[in-house]
Amino acid sequence: MKMVMQPKSFNKISKEQSKETSPVYLDDNVDAEEIKEYIQLAKNSKQFYSIADRYKNQLQYLMKNNSKAYKQIKKIADAKELQLNNNVQQ
Repeated sequence: MKMVMQPKSFNKISKEQSKETSPVYLDDNVDAEEIKEYIQLAKNSKQFYSIADRYKNQLQYLMKNNSKAYKQIKKIADAKELQLNNNVQQ
């Protein structure tokens, strides 16, 4: 009896662990979930940019080595930045 191997999917955190509907692509060197959580907790632009500065090296690493995780964090960061900027203008 021959067993057919299914292709392996990306290593993902389950949707239950993340508030986002899309999974976090794991990386052994960077905790993308932690970065996402801190971004979502930012209450104003000053906090947001402080978080971006704190994780600058990790984000640069992801940009070069794990583009899926980087793109996911960037999408969340862009949405949060827009939200914070819209709150200031109102």
